[in-house]
Amino acid sequence: MTTLRIMVAVVLVTVCGLGEVQAQTTSDGLTPPRHGWGFSTRAGGSFPTSDIIQNNDSEAGPAINVQFFYSFKRILNVGVMAEYDRHRVEQNGFGETGDFQTFSLIPFVEGRVIVGQVSPYASFGLGVNVNDFDESGKLNTFCGSTINCRVNPKNTVAARIAGGMDIFLNDHVALNLEVAWKSNKGDVKFRSNGTTIAEDKFKSHTIIGLVGVKFYFPSSK
Repeated sequence: MTTLRIMVAVVLVTVCGLGEVQAQTTSDGLTPPRHGWGFSTRAGGSFPTSDIIQNNDSEAGPAINVQFFYSFKRILNVGVMAEYDRHRVEQNGFGETGDFQTFSLIPFVEGRVIVGQVSPYASFGLGVNVNDFDESGKLNTFCGSTINCRVNPKNTVAARIAGGMDIFLNDHVALNLEVAWKSNKGDVKFRSNGTTIAEDKFKSHTIIGLVGVKFYFPSSK
């Protein structure tokens, strides 16, 4: 009889303890984190850390970012992102040269902590920058050519470091804030009627601020 009472007491204590743990993990309205897929869509601004092309002024521009990832209990996210940013470039004393634009494809890993409904994180990614330059009509006059005056930046390796936070509204949707630094440095050629008339370096390292929404689709287990 005594043994039975002890067993009942142990069961009751265990159940109460589990109930307390469950209450702590769900008091914020969220179920315990589970593995699952997710994606995000974000937009914001991109700010060059220096002039992109020597003797040219560079302006801040828009940035758009989309992510697809797999989340390991919201503690570790692994995935790939596509990011686009664009910057107006103007020749000193001349005027508008054109728009420097970059499409980046970057696999990334993201480490996180969970504090209630808030999940701060840090991430690192390494991928490729596909660079392009949309020339202004004034550039042809500057080159002394009526057509085919081109600025050709090469594609480069992209390294991206970021920090941010998710603010969970429920198990599936979180508001996202992020600040990132992305590297982009390489060679650029200036061509007129298909002939290279000059070569130089460009430096399009940027600070990027993003705001958006992340969607999580946790597994049933």
